[in-house]
Amino acid sequence: MNYYGKPNYQPVSGSIKGYPGFHIIQRDGNKDELARFLDQKSTTTLWHQDVSYEIQPPGYVMLGFLQGPDNGGDTVFASTDTAYKRLSPTIQKLVDSLQAVHTSSNMINHTRLAGGLVRKDPVDTVHPLVRLHPVTGEKCLFVNAEFISKIVGLKETEQKMLLEFLMQHIITGHDFQARVSWAPRSIVIFDNRSTCHTAVVDYVDDGENSTVRHLFRLAAMAEKPIPVSQDI
Repeated sequence: MNYYGKPNYQPVSGSIKGYPGFHIIQRDGNKDELARFLDQKSTTTLWHQDVSYEIQPPGYVMLGFLQGPDNGGDTVFASTDTAYKRLSPTIQKLVDSLQAVHTSSNMINHTRLAGGLVRKDPVDTVHPLVRLHPVTGEKCLFVNAEFISKIVGLKETEQKMLLEFLMQHIITGHDFQARVSWAPRSIVIFDNRSTCHTAVVDYVDDGENSTVRHLFRLAAMAEKPIPVSQDI
């Protein structure tokens, strides 16, 4: 992945000794952890772009599947350039002009409270809500449900309404989504600039236990997101 850019080092969770670019994603089937999550959420899905709070978020990302359930545990990807194209010209004009604050503070604070590993303090970065893809020239929605804390210039009720609309547009757009069903040693490389994705925890047994799901991630940092007002 170094061919595509400088490796991104995840600020929380485990990595491989001597290889800090490897981000280890492991869900051990812990019933209590899953119950705590669903106490606050009505679904296990969490749509996001990886590490969007960095000044230069990853461009290309590799996921490698090591171990997991025989059925379920898929990852769903949505095309954010197609999602943008499906919006009306009026909404396109609105979102073209907006910026959002992306932050890692919630993730960092949650990890610290849980006694987990934290490598650096929270990061807040302002990015355009619509970014230009440097290769295709397409406009891509750069919005997610995990890291955005504010849309610059909007009141709380306005940004809540807009974010909920955009996320529901992406989540329900099954005609511009792809679903990856994993098998051991599967590898997927995706463009983090023009997609949004979520894991699906649908491999829970009758006792509300889930099996182990074990992946690794490698991410190559890319350019600072390009606003639509800038030529490429």
